[in-house]
Amino acid sequence: LSYLIKKAAHVPWRDTPYYAGRYFYHRLKRLAHPEQQLPTWGPRFTGMQNLLATQSLEEVCAAQWKQCVSLANDSLKNASENQVCFLRYESFVRSPQDHLCKLLDQLDIPVASRKIEKLVSRVSASSVGNGKVLLSADTLNQLSPLVEETLAIVSATWQSCSPLVNERLAA
Repeated sequence: LSYLIKKAAHVPWRDTPYYAGRYFYHRLKRLAHPEQQLPTWGPRFTGMQNLLATQSLEEVCAAQWKQCVSLANDSLKNASENQVCFLRYESFVRSPQDHLCKLLDQLDIPVASRKIEKLVSRVSASSVGNGKVLLSADTLNQLSPLVEETLAIVSATWQSCSPLVNERLAA
């Protein structure tokens, strides 16, 4: 319930009836489903339903993540370098004010320091690595090859960028 309340706090008030109705509809549908399963969430990809029938939820989530990251990576390869800025989530949440200032500076968007402080005031690194804690060692070992392969491909894209982009990455 606390998770649901936290999520609901970010729903625009005009959208509340839609999402509340959808939430209750899915809960009722779950009661009627033989396995009491909720519908899929997040981006859907070809073959996802088959994976849901044959693989664990963790494996399907990893495949979903891989699809999203791979598609984004492929799209970024086609963008011009001055339209792309790579920033690792872990880096941003550890030093949000510094990174936001650099991004705004690169985009030539003037923003007052106190406004930047307010914008990043709720950014925290406390959730970094939490997902791994919830998974068993066997599951982590099972998912590692998929994750590592995808991260290697993405890292190759990042490393192929011009020195200027790589300089921004290191910063």
